Amino acid sequence: ALFVENFLSNPETILKEDDLIEMAANEYFETRLIGENSDKWSVVHGPFSNCNFKKEYSNWTLINHNVNLYDEKLIQIQKDLEFIPAWLFDDAMTTLSNKGSTVGAHIDNYNVFIIQLVGTRKWDLQFKPDHTYRKNIDVKILENFKEDISYTLNPGDLIYIPPHIAHRGTSVTDSLSLSLGFKSIEDKALVEQFAIELVNNFNSDDFFKTSFNKAPNDPYLINTDLLQKLKERMLKNITVTDFLEDAILKFTSATKRPVQEVDKSFEDFISIAKDTPLFKDEFVRMSAIKSENSYKVALN
Repeated sequence: ALFVENFLSNPETILKEDDLIEMAANEYFETRLIGENSDKWSVVHGPFSNCNFKKEYSNWTLINHNVNLYDEKLIQIQKDLEFIPAWLFDDAMTTLSNKGSTVGAHIDNYNVFIIQLVGTRKWDLQFKPDHTYRKNIDVKILENFKEDISYTLNPGDLIYIPPHIAHRGTSVTDSLSLSLGFKSIEDKALVEQFAIELVNNFNSDDFFKTSFNKAPNDPYLINTDLLQKLKERMLKNITVTDFLEDAILKFTSATKRPVQEVDKSFEDFISIAKDTPLFKDEFVRMSAIKSENSYKVALN
C-alpha cells in the first residue's frame, strides 16, 4: 500500500454532491446504493428518483460508476496515473457516504487509487486476509477481518491499495471519495477469454485418425503413444499465435457495456465517414500489439 498526502490540490472543486445525486436519478448512469440499519444490509441499483435513502438508512453509501467519462477533470487525473498502462484502466467511481458509514471489509482484484475529495475517511488494511465472507447478507463482507495498518485520508490525500489486500473504508465525517481502478491480469479470466476465442474461431472439421494393429491388453487404457499424439495435437492448436494475441487483445479491451453493432461493409463505412462526423463511443476501449512495422488493434 502507498499513502500520499496532498496528492490533489483543490479536491473540493472536482465533483459536487448535487451532480452525483442528479446522475443517480438518471437511468443512463450506473449507480448503486448500499444501506445499513442495525447490521441489516441492502444493495439497491439505480436510478433513484429521490434522496429518501438519506432518511431510510442509518448508514448509506451512494456509488457512481464511470464518472471519468463525463468530466474532463477526471480524465486528467486518470492520465496522471498512467505509469500503469492505460489499457489496464477499468473505471473511476465515486463513493458518497454519511458519517459512520462503510461498505465493510472486502477484497478487490484491482489496483485501486483512492483520492479523498470531501470530508475524512479512515482506511483499514489487512495484508494476509482470511477469504471467508459473512453469510446471509446482501453485501460481501469478510467474516474475520482484522486490520494490520490504518490511514486517515483528508481532502486531497491518496491511498493506493494493491490487488488482494483486504480493506475497509469508514467515513469519519460525511465523505466523498474518488476511486480509480486498474485491472490485474487474472489467470482464470484470461484463460476463459482464450477458450472462447479458440472455440469461436476453430473452423476445422478434421479429426484424429486412429488405427490399431492388435487388441490392447487393457481396453480402457489410453496407450502412451496415442496420449502423446493427442496432447501434441491439442497444443498445436492452443499455441497458434493469432489465437493467443486475439484473446489478449479482446480481454484487455473488453467494454463494461455492450456496444450496438451495425451491419455495414467497409465501403459503406468509408462512404458514411466522408459526410458524417465520427465519434468514439464513450464506453469503447482500445488496446494494441505491435509486431515489426504494423499494429494489431482491438476496439470493443
